[in-house]
Amino acid sequence: MRLRLGHWILSGVAVLATLAAAPSARADFDILISSGGTTIFQSIDNTLEDDNPTTDQIGLSSAALSDLNAALSGAGLTLQFTSLAATTNRASSSSFANLTVNGEVQGTGSVEIAVSATDYNFPAGTVTTINSSGAETFTGAGDDTNGLFTSYFNQSNTQDARETATGTLFFAPTPGTTVSSSMGTLISGTLPLVIPGATLPYSLTNVTTLNVTGDANTKLQFQGTTTVTAAVPEPASMALMLFGGAALAARKIRRRKPIA
Repeated sequence: MRLRLGHWILSGVAVLATLAAAPSARADFDILISSGGTTIFQSIDNTLEDDNPTTDQIGLSSAALSDLNAALSGAGLTLQFTSLAATTNRASSSSFANLTVNGEVQGTGSVEIAVSATDYNFPAGTVTTINSSGAETFTGAGDDTNGLFTSYFNQSNTQDARETATGTLFFAPTPGTTVSSSMGTLISGTLPLVIPGATLPYSLTNVTTLNVTGDANTKLQFQGTTTVTAAVPEPASMALMLFGGAALAARKIRRRKPIA
């Protein structure tokens, strides 16, 4: 009886240890949609809302877009999404990291789209630069329509954090035109942002804010990318460093050579 009891106790301890060691489920790559400071929708990679089965790629299914648009309508907005997607290459061995969002909306209203991913472990380097880039195309939009895009470098590796911002890009349609596009103008911050001696791993978050005025035919297509690269010396600088190092080595050898 004692042996059987001991066996059950040991089995229970083993099960608990296995559960403790198992990774906890969390949103390590997601899209958050909010309006008026309230989150109204979330899409997590490889869940029911995501119609792209590839890891680190999110594409909202038609059912998810319907749910999102219903939530926007419930918030009093006529702004409706016709597409929304995000990608990241954090799992690759590339020399750069990126986090991208793109989509299209129609109608009128203001909405914020936050895309975030954790556990970036590259690029390796003592100095890292983070850059924001994007573009927006406006169709039939009012002159007060605009878009904002900001990239965040999160040293704490925390999901959906907003720690160090690269700066905010501003997008606006050309007044008096039916269709126009904008590559974005920096209105605050510095691009690219330099992070010396960054510690790995880290997370990235980018935030797109859309303020659209017009009618049901108004359309806004948007794209924003956060890019992280390690600083690499230019070829001329590398050649100079190698030449200088060789000269110093030759000088030391000459000093060590005994006088005949």
